[in-house]
Amino acid sequence: MNKTISGILIAGALLAVVPWLGLPAFYESFLYLICHWMILALSWNILSGYSGYFSFGHGVFFGVGMYTTAGLAGKLDWPFFVHAAPGHFDSGHLGRSARCGGVSGQGGAW
Repeated sequence: MNKTISGILIAGALLAVVPWLGLPAFYESFLYLICHWMILALSWNILSGYSGYFSFGHGVFFGVGMYTTAGLAGKLDWPFFVHAAPGHFDSGHLGRSARCGGVSGQGGAW
């Protein structure tokens, strides 16, 4: 197994243990925000850096997923991982409707 895969597995294991460490909610929330901003920066690097395509569309999908997750977490007071699936579903549904002409008006697959 190479070093990259080992590092990813170790980091994933460490992040999976964080809820049981008994840290204050501030530190868990801060770590959560850092991870989300890292993922957003990585997606922006892939989209704009390698391909040169300039678009703010992926930020919209990210925001829809985050607002769905935060709204459900605030209303229902359940753990984050329970609310992650509806957030993914909402952002994916928005992307599908945009691709099928719901937003762009072009209709069909491009």
